[in-house]
Amino acid sequence: MAKNGSLPRRCALALALALVPLAAGAQAARPIPKPTPTPAPALEGTVKGSDGKPVEKAVVVARSSTARWNDPPATSQTDAQGRFRLVTGSRASHSLRVEAKGWAAQAMENVKPGSPVGVTLSKGGAIEGVVRDGGTGSPVTGARVEARSSNAWGFQVPWDPDLGRVVTKTDDRGRYRLEGLGAGVHDLTARSRDGSGQRKEIRVGSKADLVLLSGASLLVTVLDPEGRPVPGALLRAEREGRGGG
Repeated sequence: MAKNGSLPRRCALALALALVPLAAGAQAARPIPKPTPTPAPALEGTVKGSDGKPVEKAVVVARSSTARWNDPPATSQTDAQGRFRLVTGSRASHSLRVEAKGWAAQAMENVKPGSPVGVTLSKGGAIEGVVRDGGTGSPVTGARVEARSSNAWGFQVPWDPDLGRVVTKTDDRGRYRLEGLGAGVHDLTARSRDGSGQRKEIRVGSKADLVLLSGASLLVTVLDPEGRPVPGALLRAEREGRGGG
């Protein structure tokens, strides 16, 4: 009787042992959930005008506080709702500059990825005046006049050489007017078609008449300490009294 009673138990045990690998195989077949990738650091926000409306196609330029001097800044443009998203690749704080046609550019410091950024642009001020020929005193027609804010340096991009500048041309009376300028001092430059020009530092809201003088050429030879010519040297020439007219 004991032997016959133990048979069902032995069969049940054998069946249970046979099912163990099947259960283990079923567990092993379950897909392992993939880890959620960490989003790349980004600056995002909205740009609107002083009228409260979104500003489309505003250019947003960001420069990391850890960037080297020759590292290009990151750039983006706003959409029709004034929104932008700019992948920075760094969680460090950034300097941010936003500009759009018809609006004064705005600069912001210590902006960190992950926090929404709200930018409101104003109409800004203006600089105006007359451009004259230094030899004859006559007004210069079609001279290119541009203003660059001091906070635009470091935000240049190769695909838009006029970024950070407000540019216009003189009319048939030599008059010009630059609008949409942020507060403060701007680097003002006028240049005629023949290459003559003048450069001044002018505060927004001022009138600045400019006089164009024909330029001269310089022949310069750059030598190393042993007196040998240095190929590919970069030269820059500035007139004395820069900024004083």
